[in-house]
Amino acid sequence: MEATHTISRRADFQGCCVAFDPEHDWSVVEVDPVHKALDVVANTFREFVNAELLGMTSHESDGYVSLWVSEELDKTSVEAALAVEYTNDGDWVAPAFARAFGFTRFNPSTREANVLKSATTSVREALAGFSYDSVIAERFASEFGEELPSEARSVALLYNFRFSGTPTSAVIGDSTWTYVGCVPYASSVSELERLEADRAPPYWTVSPEVPAELGEEWYLGRHMPDAERHVGVGVTRSGGPNAGNVEGRVIDGVDGNIAVEIKDVAGKIDTDQLDAYLDMLEGKLHQSAKGASPPQIGLVKYVITKPEGAIANLEMFAKRLTNVKLRGRLVIEAFDYSGTLHIVTDAGQARALLSQLTATRGTP
Repeated sequence: MEATHTISRRADFQGCCVAFDPEHDWSVVEVDPVHKALDVVANTFREFVNAELLGMTSHESDGYVSLWVSEELDKTSVEAALAVEYTNDGDWVAPAFARAFGFTRFNPSTREANVLKSATTSVREALAGFSYDSVIAERFASEFGEELPSEARSVALLYNFRFSGTPTSAVIGDSTWTYVGCVPYASSVSELERLEADRAPPYWTVSPEVPAELGEEWYLGRHMPDAERHVGVGVTRSGGPNAGNVEGRVIDGVDGNIAVEIKDVAGKIDTDQLDAYLDMLEGKLHQSAKGASPPQIGLVKYVITKPEGAIANLEMFAKRLTNVKLRGRLVIEAFDYSGTLHIVTDAGQARALLSQLTATRGTP
């Protein structure tokens, strides 16, 4: 792997995989295990440590929002640029967007991005439909002017994030992203708490034309903020093709004795994966490849973020929940078309919710 000699900055040490590069004056490089590339993060170890300490405090800032725009027309490309990846061991791999702007960590649950229906240079038009749009549009217009620095076809916002402003632009794929600026969307802790409490469900649940991510990071950030993300374990399988063998699995989130799996799907889920989670309830866990001690799981929670996914799977869950051994040990959470969260703990509740969702299909 050849090193790319552009200095970048990390926001924290989580998922950090760095080494010295003896072929380039012992500079410090980060290993990207997914893309099989090296990225020079510092010319010296002292510079690396200083950059790490600076990165921990320079970007995350409650109540602020940072804005970028691009001429990118393809929704898939926008999502790919911001998509968070993980290794098989659950380590974070920085998205292309973060690497391009010199930071390797942000909270995916507080980022929003969208491809606009038409190009605009108006900051107010570009921000319409995003969280706190009336507040942040006014503040961006007041601070940076009514006109954007370049025409926008795509918009990306990182909330509770105060970007340093350098670099001001970066090429990701075939498109240039331009940093517009950062403004506060809340002036106090109490205002921030009020805004977060009043925040509507992610708007794609009521308007599929405006895509936003309601995935595992959104759920964990909102509903299980203290959960440990992407916990690798070994589990002895009681059935399936690996019956009797130890199989490696990655749990989306672990909070105490609760294991959560978040499914952002519109169709049927992988029942072999579900069975692996149920095997965890039997205490058949082993340390991960990293050697970490396995958690003790007493409850499995499956979260279905899309109503169509709930419709496709609730009857299957209802049948599973007739098993008395799973009573109080398997919980299903599902979002309806208005973004309301429903909790299912028995077969009757599963079938009642299925009937409700089927009757209101596509109705916010």
